[in-house]
Amino acid sequence: TLLVSVRPWAMVRIGDGEPVEVMARRFTLPAGRYRVRIDNDRNDCHLTRTVEVPAGGEAQVTENLIERCGPLEVGEPSADGGN
Repeated sequence: TLLVSVRPWAMVRIGDGEPVEVMARRFTLPAGRYRVRIDNDRNDCHLTRTVEVPAGGEAQVTENLIERCGPLEVGEPSADGGN
């Protein structure tokens, strides 16, 4: 299991999967190493993290985009995911 928490929000892609809008979300994944792409296009904030999900356990990615990328617009994403 992978818990992803992003403030204020972002589009998150796990590996080659489809991007999904996330503030906080639990992803059920098999054990392994994953690339987590965090994008907030409205604020031109893009991060990539690598995380190891342990067998039978949980990993976590927590990002505060305000701290990482500076002041952000915190409104809701557009219907097309911020593009």
